[in-house]
Amino acid sequence: MPSSTDYYDAKLGVVRIAACLAIVLLHTLYSSMVLFADRACSMQLMVSSVVTNELMWAVPAFLMVSGILLLDRRRTITLRRAWKYIRRVLLALIVCSLGFRLFDIVMNQEPMSLSTLLVALQQLLTAGGWSPLWYLYLMIGLYLMLPFYYMISERSSETELWFLLTILFIFCSIVPLIKASGLNLGFYIPTSIIYPFYLFLGHAIWTYKKKWYCSCGIVMVLVSSIVIALLTIRTFGMQMSDTVTAILKQLNGYASLLVVLQASGLFLFIASLRKNTVVRSEGEKPTKEHRGETIESSVERCSDDAHSVDAASSKQHRLWVHGQQWIRTLDACTFGIYLLHMVFIRLILRYHDWNPYAASVPVLAFAGFVLGIFLLSFVIILILKKLPIFKSFL
Repeated sequence: MPSSTDYYDAKLGVVRIAACLAIVLLHTLYSSMVLFADRACSMQLMVSSVVTNELMWAVPAFLMVSGILLLDRRRTITLRRAWKYIRRVLLALIVCSLGFRLFDIVMNQEPMSLSTLLVALQQLLTAGGWSPLWYLYLMIGLYLMLPFYYMISERSSETELWFLLTILFIFCSIVPLIKASGLNLGFYIPTSIIYPFYLFLGHAIWTYKKKWYCSCGIVMVLVSSIVIALLTIRTFGMQMSDTVTAILKQLNGYASLLVVLQASGLFLFIASLRKNTVVRSEGEKPTKEHRGETIESSVERCSDDAHSVDAASSKQHRLWVHGQQWIRTLDACTFGIYLLHMVFIRLILRYHDWNPYAASVPVLAFAGFVLGIFLLSFVIILILKKLPIFKSFL
């Protein structure tokens, strides 16, 4: 999704790359469990369920990075700029919806007709196409509200922003869990969807850095991850009442208290590491806030102290700079990788009936498959971005 037009923080790029890789793994595991449930042992399915639930932080991570970049007070979000973002995602949605529908027609050997086109249009309007496209509908909705979210973040004090996050957390995560347990609370707020919470949370964590971020973040990630694993193992294969099923559904979704803690803890830890990771684009001038943080300024400092820097450390620094640029290149393709990877998952797992559970070492089969799809999608997106029609939205 859109990156900052002024500055690039490599740590945010690493987060998006990791989140994208996690989503590829999540979709691979989920598709495998659906397609090969009768050809996998109970232990394999349970481990897959645990890992799948542990990866639910990935989408919140994308949203929190978007919040950091889009709600940055050094930026200006206007209706014109919001429309630019909406147009990009809408074009991606149209192209992918029609393209995925065409893929299904070819693979299922369906006849081409006017009704086929009408079905594709219906799926586009009703979100009835491939499930990963839900994220595009979400982003369109968030971008529609983005100018107003920006006004809130720009004009709110630190206390007011954390108060807003507390309210959203309570009514979007805690209250639904209470209702799922059978107690139908009458209190509510007009906006009760979790996704704006992640935008504001990413912005708040990145803007107001605290000394306790590192230790608190590690504890939150460890505790939430352990609870998610134990809860999944304990309830796997159990016959449960409707109430328990509703509670588990709430705990396994993006509004889950555990997922909020896991994603928040990850970003608290990442924010605690902020130091010397900003890369300026060519021709850009550093602002006051970024002096001393850019790669180039670091190079200048090294030049000033060249008498104390040997050749080995200089080479290490150059490798570090090149590594940052590779991160930026890969990060710029994560949106396209997200859109493309399901084609290969569906093609290989569903249509070619390749069962990773049947491999001699399933863990290696899954790892190789996920990494292969990720890299293949990256190369293809890198090529497609050179074509004008695809460059406009990838």
